Amino acid sequence: VWQEEDLDFLQEDLSDIIKESIDGVDRVAAIVKDLKSFSGINDADEEDADINEIIRQTCHITKSQLEGKLDVILDLAEMPTIFCNPAELGQVFLSLLLNAADAIHENGKVRIKSFIKDAQLCVEIRDTGCGISESDLAHVFDPFFTTKDVGQGIGLGLTVCLNIIKAHEGTLTVISKPNAGTQVTILLPIRHNKA
Repeated sequence: VWQEEDLDFLQEDLSDIIKESIDGVDRVAAIVKDLKSFSGINDADEEDADINEIIRQTCHITKSQLEGKLDVILDLAEMPTIFCNPAELGQVFLSLLLNAADAIHENGKVRIKSFIKDAQLCVEIRDTGCGISESDLAHVFDPFFTTKDVGQGIGLGLTVCLNIIKAHEGTLTVISKPNAGTQVTILLPIRHNKA
């Protein structure tokens, strides 16, 4: 008799578990769909733009949010304009700046440097934050990987950044050590509108 009661209880629980699983899969599918549409480049939004101006605008947007927590130091060399999607590159710089802020507990520094390297435009973002362990560093570009507390992030920031930079025919690398900060390096080809 007790086995029949347990079976009824399990059947009731099973339908709830299946429903929750389906809801979870639907949420993941929606996130993946948004990620795919966000990471695709829209050629209509591309134009010749000044990368330094995109960086300055991003710093301006985050100024009040970061004030008192960290100092942002800009070391921007004179650069040629490049044919790009300024809104998407702005999203990359915003995400990287906010990641740096999350890694800094107080009175930290973020240095953003732009220069030409090997006939490419280079942007380095270096912070004095807590750094990333070697085991976590191997996964920073994996979708849904995060070291943040539950509810603080979904682990798509660096994945989206990498996809945007790749869509611009560039590279994005991360070097980090625990308690030694992190450096993100972006290399972009110097290309111009062919029109």
